[in-house]
Amino acid sequence: MNRALLLTRAVFGFLIVYLHGIPKLMGGPERWQRLGSSLTGSLGIEGVNIFFGFMAMMAETLGGLLILIGLYTRISASFLAFTMLVAFSGHLARDGFAGSEKPLLFLAYFVGLILSGAGTFSVDKLRRKK
Repeated sequence: MNRALLLTRAVFGFLIVYLHGIPKLMGGPERWQRLGSSLTGSLGIEGVNIFFGFMAMMAETLGGLLILIGLYTRISASFLAFTMLVAFSGHLARDGFAGSEKPLLFLAYFVGLILSGAGTFSVDKLRRKK
C-alpha cells in the first residue's frame, strides 16, 4: 500500500509540475492573465484574473513538488483539488464531459490523497517521527 502511494505521488506530482505548472510558470503574467480569465469567466468573477491564474500556477508548481516529495501533502492536495475542481467545471461547461476527463482524474486523485495522506515513504512521515 505504501509503495503504491509513493508511486502514484511520484507520477501525479511529476505530471502536474511538468505538464501544467512549469509551462504556466514560464508563460509569465500574460499566461496567468489568460488562465485566470478562463477560470474566473466560468465562475462569473471579474477583475482578479491574474491573481487566480497565478494561484493556479503556484498550486500546480509548488503543490506538485510538495506532493512529489511527500511534504505538507494533505494541504498541497487540497489546493490542487480545488484548482482541478475549477478546471473541471470550466472544461465541463465549455467542452462537455469528454473534454473534462483529465481535470476530473487529477481531482479524484488529489481527493484520495487528502483522505489517505502521503504514506510511509514521505517527508511528512519523517517529520512525525522526530
